[in-house]
Amino acid sequence: MISRLRNFSAHTAAVMARLSAVSQIAMVVILIVLAAFVSPVLGILLTAVTLWRLNVTPKQGGTSHGSARWASAEDLLNAGCLFGSGVPIGRTLMLRPVLRLTATKALLLLPLNRSREAMALADAGASRPKRLPLCIPSGRYPHTVVFGASGSGKSSCYSVPLLLDCGDSMVVLDPKGELARMTARHRAQHFGHDIRIIDPFGTTEGCGFPQDRLNPLALFRDDSSRIVDEARRMASALIESTGNETDKFWPKSSAALVTGVLAFLIAEARSEEANLNTLRDILTNPSLMEDVLKHMQHSDACSGLLRRLSGQLGQLQGQTRASVYSVANSHIDFLDSLPIAEALADSTFDARQLIHGRQTIYLCLPVDRLAELAGLQRVLLSTLINLVFAAGEDRCRRVRFLLDEAATLGAMDSLYAAVQFGRSFGLNLTFLFQSTSQVERCFPASQKDSFHATVASVFCGINDLQTAKEVSDWIGQTTVEGRTTQVGWNQGVSASNDFSGQPKSTNRGSSDSRSYAETARLLLRPEEVLQLPSHAAVALIPGVRPILAEKVPWFARRRSGVFASALSAVRSLVATACGVAIIGGAAWLMTSGQSHPQVIALQEQFRREFQPTASSQIQQPGSSGRPGEPRVRMSRSEQARQARELRNAARRRR
Repeated sequence: MISRLRNFSAHTAAVMARLSAVSQIAMVVILIVLAAFVSPVLGILLTAVTLWRLNVTPKQGGTSHGSARWASAEDLLNAGCLFGSGVPIGRTLMLRPVLRLTATKALLLLPLNRSREAMALADAGASRPKRLPLCIPSGRYPHTVVFGASGSGKSSCYSVPLLLDCGDSMVVLDPKGELARMTARHRAQHFGHDIRIIDPFGTTEGCGFPQDRLNPLALFRDDSSRIVDEARRMASALIESTGNETDKFWPKSSAALVTGVLAFLIAEARSEEANLNTLRDILTNPSLMEDVLKHMQHSDACSGLLRRLSGQLGQLQGQTRASVYSVANSHIDFLDSLPIAEALADSTFDARQLIHGRQTIYLCLPVDRLAELAGLQRVLLSTLINLVFAAGEDRCRRVRFLLDEAATLGAMDSLYAAVQFGRSFGLNLTFLFQSTSQVERCFPASQKDSFHATVASVFCGINDLQTAKEVSDWIGQTTVEGRTTQVGWNQGVSASNDFSGQPKSTNRGSSDSRSYAETARLLLRPEEVLQLPSHAAVALIPGVRPILAEKVPWFARRRSGVFASALSAVRSLVATACGVAIIGGAAWLMTSGQSHPQVIALQEQFRREFQPTASSQIQQPGSSGRPGEPRVRMSRSEQARQARELRNAARRRR
C-alpha cells in the first residue's frame, strides 16, 4: 500500500512538473508574439534565436575512425533503462545532453502516463542534468552479470537493492547468509513472500526464520513419464564434467550409474527412503547395489525404462565397474555430513510455489566450505531450474535466480540451458563474478561466447588487466580531433671584418604552424578502466551504447517520500497557475482588452508620463515661449544644432 501511494505521488508530481514546464514554454511563445506586435523585426529576431537554441547540437567528434560514445538520455529511454523495473545499476553519470528540440517534443507529445520520462528528457537537455536512476529492464534483457573484485560493492549496490525492489519469486545463492539476514524480513512483509532458508550450518541464525529442508527427489514423483529424464538431469548436476578430462568415459559412465539409481529411488522407493542419502548408501554398498539391479531387471516402472538402465549398468564388470563406482562416489561424498544429510532427508515446503505463488528460497553455506559443498549447490539449483522448465513456457512468469559467487558452481547443463532458453519459460538469472576469467568455470569453451552475447554486463570494480582489456575492446573506438603545433624561431648576425666599413646586419625570423586531423582512440583505454573512481561502473547492454553509471549502495539511496512528492506537486501547481494567469492576461491584452476603459486610461497615463518635458523642448525663433503659445517638437539633432547656435550667439555678445 505504501509503495503504491509513493508511486502515485511521484507520478502526480511528475505530471505537475510537466504542466509547469509546458506553461513556461507557452510564456516564451507569448513573449515572442508580444515582441512581434511591438516590432516585427524584434519578433523575427527572437524567433530565430529561439529556434537556434532548440537545435544546438551537442559537440561530438566525427565517425570516420569509430563511432563509440556514451549513451544519452534518449538512448536510455529507448532501451527502457530509465524509470523501469529490473536490476538496478545506479544513477546516470556524465550523461550526454540531448537536443532541446527533442526535449520540447517529449514535453508536448508524450502521453501523461510517461510524464516522468518526458521530464527526464527535458532535464537531460539542460546544461547540468540531474542524475537519474538506472536499471536493466528484465523484460528485454532477462539475464545480467556483475563483475567486480572483492569489496567493490557487488552485494551492497546490486544484490541487496535487487532483493529490496524486485517482487518476483527468487532463488538466492547466498554463500555468507548476509543477503538473507538483510532482506528476508523485508520480502516477507512488503511482497508477501513465503521465505524459505536452506542453511545446514546455521549461518543465518537470528534472522527470525526457521531452517528448512528440501528433498529434490520428491518433486518429480507424480509424473512417471518424466522420472528418467529428471534423474538424468540430476545426475548431470551431481557428476561435474569440466570438459578437460583426458577420457570422458568415466564421467559419462558415472552419470549413467547415478541416473539408474536415482530413477529407481524416485519410481520404486518409499517416500521416506527416496532421497540422496539413500543414493549414497546404495553406491557405497556393493551387495545393496546388486539387489537394486535385480529389482530393476524385473520392474515395469517408467514403461520398462528401469530394465533398460539395469541392463546398461550390468555391463560394467571387473576393474571398470570398480573405477566407475569410485568416480561416482567421489562426486557425491559431500553427502557424508550430518547437517547435509538432514537438509536433504525430506522437504518442509513445496518448491512449486516459486511458479504458482510468491516464494523466496535462500541457499546459505559457509564461505570456507563452498568448494567442498559445490555439489549441494549444483543439485539444488539444477532441480529448481528444471522445475521451472517442467512448468512449460510462459513469458509472463517471473522467477529470478540470484547467484552470488557463481564461479563455485562449475559447469552445469541446466545453467547453460537457462541462459539460452530460459526467457520463454520466465527464467531470469543474475550472476556475480569477480572477473571475466571466472566465466569459463561455469561456461567453458564455446559456451563462454554465447554467454557474453546473451547477458547484460556491469563492471563495478575492475582490478585485473585481462578484464580491463576486454571491457575496452567491447566498448570500441571513437574519433577524436588531433592537433599538431610547430613553433620556430631563428636569429642571425653578420659583420664585415675588412676596412670597407660595411654596416652590421641582423636577421630575425619566426614560424608558427598548426594542423588538425581526425584520429582513432579507444573510448575507454584499459588503464582508464583500471583507474575508474570507486563510485563509477560501466554497463554494457546488447544493442545499447555503453553506459557510465554511478554506484549507489542500498543504504545511501534516497527515495522521495509521499510528503516530498506532494510538496513538489504543490510548487509545480503554483508555478503552473502563475504561468496560466500571465498567459491569459497577455492574450486578453492583445485581443478584447484593447477597448477596455481601464486599459485606455493606462495608455493615456503612460503617454503623459513619458511625454518630453519643457526643458527638453527648444523654442522656435519668433516664439515667446509664454504659456498658451504653440511649441514645436524637434528631433535631438535639431535641438543640438540650435543649442550650438545659441552658445555661439552668447559668445559674440560677450
